[in-house]
Amino acid sequence: MTERLKNKVTIITGAANGIGRVAAELFAREGAKVVISDIDPGGSQWADELRAQGLETFWHPCDVSDEDSVKSLISATLDHYGQLDVLYNNAGVEGGDGNLTKLTVDDWQRLTDANARGVFLMCKHAVPAMLDSGGGSVISTASVAALIGGPVLHIYSANKAAIISLTRSVAATYGRKGIRANTICPGFVGTDMVARLGENVLEAGAKMSLLGRGAEPHEIAQVALFLASDEASYITGVAIPVDGGVTAV
Repeated sequence: MTERLKNKVTIITGAANGIGRVAAELFAREGAKVVISDIDPGGSQWADELRAQGLETFWHPCDVSDEDSVKSLISATLDHYGQLDVLYNNAGVEGGDGNLTKLTVDDWQRLTDANARGVFLMCKHAVPAMLDSGGGSVISTASVAALIGGPVLHIYSANKAAIISLTRSVAATYGRKGIRANTICPGFVGTDMVARLGENVLEAGAKMSLLGRGAEPHEIAQVALFLASDEASYITGVAIPVDGGVTAV
């Protein structure tokens, strides 16, 4: 490996599974000190496995929708590593919303708390730590559904669009203080989360892709690695589709 993230302290939320799990290993192999965080306690075992391979990881659970939990995560990171350079807001939940007229306020709140509220809280408490560390990179997972609208994914699409707008405002506010902020907009990715939306979702996504297939988690994680690295030092405030060309037509 090239150690593109050498000694960069990185928090990855939603790191127990899917894209976040792959990103945690990738970042650590590139020299980052990775804080693996998730509401799923399986993240603890994943951190242990990576440490057994000689990689620098640290586990701390977090419910990103809960402000006290977020504060605890940031505090534990600073206590353990003394700084924060990269935040990868990857945690989130899916929502097959269905019929708009049958959605409830509780449906809206459940998805919004885990998705848009979670990114807001993480940015709120991570940005001051990053400023104290001299700047850094904030990467947030949005979705192609935020760019084109996801059929029946009413709340999910709205949440992901909110994440893009919030990220742009963070970029505009803190760019001259050394913080870059960008979003990744994945298309259909072969993860358990996508599978829970239905058996045919990935197949339908493959048909929409100009490449004729869905993405693998590492194809999204590689983009996050680039945005976290100094190679992306002049990129901020953008939403990058990683969708196999779904938004190109």
